Amino acid sequence: MLLKVCDITFSYDSVDVLKNITFEAEKRRILGILGPNGAGKTTLLRCIFRALTPKQGIIFLDGKDIRTLSRIELARKISVVTQENINAPFTVLETILMGRHPHTSALKLFDQDATTFIENIIEKLSLREFLERRLSEVSGGERRRIHIARALIQQPEVLLLDEPTSHLDPNYKLQIMSVVKEFTVENDLVTVVTLHDLSLAARFCDKVILLKEGRIFAAGTPSEVLTPDNIGEVYKIDVKIVKDENGKILGIIPLKTK
Repeated sequence: MLLKVCDITFSYDSVDVLKNITFEAEKRRILGILGPNGAGKTTLLRCIFRALTPKQGIIFLDGKDIRTLSRIELARKISVVTQENINAPFTVLETILMGRHPHTSALKLFDQDATTFIENIIEKLSLREFLERRLSEVSGGERRRIHIARALIQQPEVLLLDEPTSHLDPNYKLQIMSVVKEFTVENDLVTVVTLHDLSLAARFCDKVILLKEGRIFAAGTPSEVLTPDNIGEVYKIDVKIVKDENGKILGIIPLKTK
């Protein structure tokens, strides 16, 4: 499975906010989309799951133009967690189980394999105590974990996460990214995630793309892309990068603005 984005340009009111974006994302790998506010990260994800239509370019999923896929085909292949905090009148369990909806009948919804898979995700995201509560009764951070669980039990081929760790405590940031990494590898997922936390991106992403003003400024492994020069140019800050003895980034510490 391969997600291929070819020469995507998208405009709002004749202003290009994405410009000639081209990249590939592979299964069992997490691709991080990084950049400051307004760089085009969320717009790029919305183009991939067809919430927005680019004015130029094509997106392929396993060799097929995504424009040729029906809505149900797209829902089976791509699962999305957006930044919007959806607060529907359902219980936590009902919300999580909505992830099985693209997989046809109610009979198939609760077969043994699906039940085991669902239980595993509920445990790994520490959601059991919330299952009978209404979404309105849990915090914003808890809702974020709930919607990630819903996306994972959809068992997609492509997982798109828009700022999945925003407004979360450090322990839950690590928990979510660890679970996403595990399920990406174990279930052959293509995972694309937008992040503001550069240290998290360095730790969990296999490759990253750094956007600046709607263009790809740099792309490659975290160690290749997240250099003081690149970060300084894009984010306008000086940073200190802490690495282990093998050169893997352990943390990126902001020092001062430029």
